[in-house]
Amino acid sequence: MLVQLTAVCLMAAAQSYAVPAESLYSVLRVEGGWIGLAKPNLRKDGTVRSEDLGPFQINTSWLPTFVAIRRGSRPDRSAKSGIRQSGHNAGTKRWLIQQT
Repeated sequence: MLVQLTAVCLMAAAQSYAVPAESLYSVLRVEGGWIGLAKPNLRKDGTVRSEDLGPFQINTSWLPTFVAIRRGSRPDRSAKSGIRQSGHNAGTKRWLIQQT
């Protein structure tokens, strides 16, 4: 996992808002995702409700919130694609941890 999500990304995300790197690493191990992951969460009827993205499995239900914070615009494919990558994914999870 840490081969795909570089230690640099993990440390940068941790240091940006003083979240212990150990906490982020623990979440990474529990989530068990990987770079580029887009795992669908299905409704009972089989349609896609949302997706979990990247190493930290950030749920797409958060996309409108993240896009509004960063750009003040609507979610698009580039926002979803960015969260699937390692650095953005780690930073996003760091932000989510700070909110709880």
